Amino acid sequence: MPVPDVATESPEERAHLLEVLRKILQSIGSVRDEWESFETAVRECARQLRYDWVSLVLEDLDERTARVFLSTPPGSGALRVGEVVDRRSGFWEAMRTGRPFVRESINDGGPFWEDIALRKLGVTGYAAIPLMLRGKIIGTFNIGTRDVTALAPNVTLMTLLAEFLANAVLAARLIAEVQQGLSRLREKVATPPPPQL
Repeated sequence: MPVPDVATESPEERAHLLEVLRKILQSIGSVRDEWESFETAVRECARQLRYDWVSLVLEDLDERTARVFLSTPPGSGALRVGEVVDRRSGFWEAMRTGRPFVRESINDGGPFWEDIALRKLGVTGYAAIPLMLRGKIIGTFNIGTRDVTALAPNVTLMTLLAEFLANAVLAARLIAEVQQGLSRLREKVATPPPPQL
């Protein structure tokens, strides 16, 4: 489904959403750990933007499977943390196409793997937004709501948030690599050279 235009919301709603996003971006930008960045984004989107469900799906290293990495509230079945994601899901559709997968009603265009678990949470519509890191899709950032009117206008801004999140994760990874390199360098400098024969 194509990404809806943001122009459907009022200037007041847009200003409020932008202020909330600013707070979320500030909190993500202040962390130095990949896990903490993801956790902060999921928690703050649920709390600040009042989504009824927020989750993160990450592709496994083999690139043939993906798993639910975080979910709030914790889901059951298909939404349980650690669960391998079925390829007949909106998550894989977003990863395959590289575009947000938006379903304003889980009663339309299905069934999908996640439908039963979303219904248990009372979620009626959701979006799976691709997370891209260094030109490669690594997973999806997912938002769901019981109020379908709250979903479509926010997809474009959530896509921007997902881009920022991916960049924050990249920065955290680079910082971790530099710290590991510095640690190895310190060890080498601290180790006395072997005796000369």
